Amino acid sequence: GNDAEAIHRMADGLERMSRLQGARLLTNVGLEIAPDHVGLNLVAARLDRREGAIQEGGARLQRFAATPLDLKTAIERETELGRLLDQAGEADEAFRVFEAAGRDKAEMFRARGISKDLVLDEVAEMESVLTPAGLASWGEGVNENFERPAPVFLVGVPRSGTTLMEQILASHSAIATLEEKPVAEMLARIVDERHGGYPAGLAGLSPQDILALRQNYFQTVDSLIRVAPGQIFIDKFPLNLVRLPLLARIFPDARYILALRHPADVVLSGFMTNFNP
Repeated sequence: GNDAEAIHRMADGLERMSRLQGARLLTNVGLEIAPDHVGLNLVAARLDRREGAIQEGGARLQRFAATPLDLKTAIERETELGRLLDQAGEADEAFRVFEAAGRDKAEMFRARGISKDLVLDEVAEMESVLTPAGLASWGEGVNENFERPAPVFLVGVPRSGTTLMEQILASHSAIATLEEKPVAEMLARIVDERHGGYPAGLAGLSPQDILALRQNYFQTVDSLIRVAPGQIFIDKFPLNLVRLPLLARIFPDARYILALRHPADVVLSGFMTNFNP
C-alpha cells in the first residue's frame, strides 16, 4: 500500500509536468502492485485522455462509480471522467458527472469554511466607496516621476485565456511576467490593517503612503522574479479585476490588459474545471 502510494505521488507529479513517458512507466508498475488504487487509476486515465485513448480512460474510472471515496478524490474522479465523456461526445452524461463534482465541491468548501461571499461582499463594499463624492475625497494622489514605472496588470475572470496570453507575452525578450502571485492582495491587507480598513482606507492614503505601498510591491516582486532594466513587467493575476481601484490608487501610471472571452465559454470552462481555492 505504501509503495503504491509513493509511486502514485511520483507518477502524478510527472504527469502534471507533462513527462508522460515516465508517468506511464511508473503508473504501470504501480497498477501491477495495486490494480484497484484509485489515485493510480486517475493518473492512468489522465494519461489515456492525453494519448487519445478516451474509451479506455472512461472505462477505467467508471469502475469506481460505487466505491466510497473522500470528497477530494471523488471530485478529481468526476472531473476527469467528465472530460473523458465530453471528448467521447457524451455531452449529457458529461454534464451529469460535472454536476455531481459541483455538488461535492460545494460540500467540501462548506466544510472548509470557504464562501463566495468573501469576494462578493468586497465588490459590494467597493461599489459603496466608488461614488463621485467618495472618489473626490481621494485627492490628487502622487504627482511626481516614480522611481520605477508601474506594471502592466493582466486581468480577467478565470478561464478567460489569461494564462495563454501570459505565456505568449513571456516569450518576448523585452517582457517579464509574473503569474498568479497575490502581490496586490498583500497591498490590500496593508491598507486594511494600517490605513483604516479596505477599501475605505484608500481615500485617506497620503502621497508618502502610496510611495511606501509601491515600494512594498516592488520589493515583493523582486523576491519572486528578476526584471531587467528596460523590460516591460506584466503582473498576471485574473482576479485583480476586483482590485482595480486599489491598483489605480497606488499605480496611477499603470496600464491594463483585460482578457475577454465569450461568457458562455468562460462559464462552461469554469463548470468543467477543478479549481483549487
